[in-house]
Amino acid sequence: YLLTLGKSRGLAIFNSEGRLVGGLRMKVSRRKLWLAGILVDPSMRGKGMFPALLLGAWRLALSAGRPLTLSVFAPAHPASKRVVEKYLHGKTRIETGSPEYAATLALLEEEVKALESKGIKYEFALDSSLLG
Repeated sequence: YLLTLGKSRGLAIFNSEGRLVGGLRMKVSRRKLWLAGILVDPSMRGKGMFPALLLGAWRLALSAGRPLTLSVFAPAHPASKRVVEKYLHGKTRIETGSPEYAATLALLEEEVKALESKGIKYEFALDSSLLG
């Protein structure tokens, strides 16, 4: 689900009981979507929440219907650096429509689909009107 958090936006994951268990904070402008931070409930780690949240952000950027730059705020934590290497090909900025964007989207969709084969399913509900 896409949430408004003051000047920021957030993608959220709720469990089947309606409890917030993960989220990705971002800032959205007409030309950019900045990924600012991610939080996953410790009891839910290792269940593929990060790829699902990142896939949600990638789909949100694509739904804008215009070129966007996806940027990651300076990743300092070792886990964040691994994410940038694995999913963003070592870059902190990727343009929608670029080969890197397409490769990341395909990788994320593949990972989320693999989770479904393990019984872990994420449903997406995005509201592109919040992109401005």
